[in-house]
Amino acid sequence: MARFFLICILILTGMGLAGQSLAQESLRTLSNMERDQTLDWSNPELGFDVMLPPGASAATLTLYAEPGQTLPAPGTILVVSMNDQPGVVVAPRPEAFSARIDLPAAHLRAGKNHIRIGFEGNMDSACPIKSDGAWQVDLARSRFDLSVSANIASFEALEDWLSAGQWALDRVSISQGDLDEAHFAALGALITQGLAVRAGRVPQIVAADGIAGLDFKVRINPALAGAAMALRPGVRPVVEFQGRNQEDVLTMARLFAGRIIRVKGTRAIPAMLAGAAMIQGPQALDDIEKILAQPAWDTRPYVNTVRAPHHGLTRLVVEMERPDWVSPNSAVLISIDGQKPIKKRLKNQINHFTIPMKRKSATVVRAFSIEHQGQPVDGKNHCVQSGAGAPARVLSARIETNGYESAQGLSRFAIDGAPFAISAGEGAAIIFTTQSDAQLRAAWRAMARVALISGTPLTGAWYGRSPRLAPQGAALMVFGPRHQLASDMLNGLPQVFATGAAAGPGDYERRQYRPTIARAAFAADTDLPAGLGVAGWTERNGQPVLVMTGDAPGDYIPAMQAFADGPALDFFAGRVVRWRAGLVEINDIGGGGAVAPAKKNRMGLLFLIAGLCLSGLWIRIWQRLYTNWTPA
Repeated sequence: MARFFLICILILTGMGLAGQSLAQESLRTLSNMERDQTLDWSNPELGFDVMLPPGASAATLTLYAEPGQTLPAPGTILVVSMNDQPGVVVAPRPEAFSARIDLPAAHLRAGKNHIRIGFEGNMDSACPIKSDGAWQVDLARSRFDLSVSANIASFEALEDWLSAGQWALDRVSISQGDLDEAHFAALGALITQGLAVRAGRVPQIVAADGIAGLDFKVRINPALAGAAMALRPGVRPVVEFQGRNQEDVLTMARLFAGRIIRVKGTRAIPAMLAGAAMIQGPQALDDIEKILAQPAWDTRPYVNTVRAPHHGLTRLVVEMERPDWVSPNSAVLISIDGQKPIKKRLKNQINHFTIPMKRKSATVVRAFSIEHQGQPVDGKNHCVQSGAGAPARVLSARIETNGYESAQGLSRFAIDGAPFAISAGEGAAIIFTTQSDAQLRAAWRAMARVALISGTPLTGAWYGRSPRLAPQGAALMVFGPRHQLASDMLNGLPQVFATGAAAGPGDYERRQYRPTIARAAFAADTDLPAGLGVAGWTERNGQPVLVMTGDAPGDYIPAMQAFADGPALDFFAGRVVRWRAGLVEINDIGGGGAVAPAKKNRMGLLFLIAGLCLSGLWIRIWQRLYTNWTPA
């Protein structure tokens, strides 16, 4: 009998925990800060936002910190709070410590949550001064643990889950139902793009619905009233696209991919989503005003990236305001691509800065950071007074870029998916010539990567299985194994696009151009990542054609997975590239490509320079001998 009761208890416990999951992330990941943060008089607060899904039942923040260069003074404390709720006080001794802070469910909310870690002075004054010392927070070891019950009861809750950043539902299954091959290819491509742009990363597409966190299904019935979308609530929700025919199903799939669905119920029709906001990815300067306007003399760096052409000029233009109570000796540190920061003083009340981003030869991605370092006018008053505002305020910030006109082929495509992604894909045709479901899922994920860099799903594109059925004059993007590509798709592509016609990154052929000592050093480098991908660019009837495939049989799926999950697209240029994992080899530079020197010509160039130098030396010797020579 005791054993029977024990079994019942275990079953009930398992049922109670079935929908509950635990998630953990480091504060470095959540805050997007690369280095540890020091809390002192000049920067007494560390604050950042974190996106949480609905159903968060409890959260725990484990804080790791150690004394800064100056030991924390007696009476100083750390205060941890969430969403401006009453904080938890941590009063450690001046030595390295870890503290676990429980954040109650009442302080959590679905969507954006603000976490604050503050350094306060002694009990007489909450505002720290220089003599109060400092704490250094270890962001890599500090972590945030979240307990979540994923019982999704409405489309609104599902939308919050899909947009919940690190905790977003990213393992999904997509069932074909009664759709034909072409409509199924379109359905999966639209769903995958919508999920990717919401979460900021490409989702995992699994074959079986039993192991997915979210299932997408199809129901076609001529007796239905029209296109609709239904949600089956639960810990593993199901979204069903419904319609009288296949076109009704794709209508709802386009709305799901492109619109934010804030419907409180479990059923949606096109009329309910007509005025819904469009789904868009983050912009390069999002939240810059908020982050740099912190009530601290030294703000944490605002770090972000921008995609820009290889050629042309890209510059960061910032306008900042300095209040009267802030010294003109205050400054802004601006760093481009991790280089030494450029220091700009806030001499005037309104300050304009224009920082050029030098052209990079290898990637279209430029990284930048902005950090404000303030000083008070009153040298004795080192505290930012409450109610005085921030020591500096960003009035405007923008990225100015030219050079788009000179960027062509893969160089232009790598920036923002153009021309295919222009106007959410209107004027583009996406072709899937895959044979198996696994190949099709890999193509969906690669397509989602294109949507990520463009910032919006390609809901206006035509999707199909054959280029012959594509709309006249459409720009074609083709995914499929090489042996499945139609011959007319290969016409016009450079010769190096052919199988084995050019080397990929790490291939043995490239090593032949290295000097003997280098070839010996790389001789053992045989464990190359699987999957050599090839992208080729050409034109047909005046319209661009992009072909994405593998170099040889068996390369296609791992190559598309690497494209979807890695940085290969950031290095695309010219007309033909090969990639392996995150490494890219430009096989045909074409027009408008990156200015990348050919590796195999470097040694020849060195020998040429040496030869010229030696020739000059012999000429000098000959001239000297000739000058001193007299006939006998």
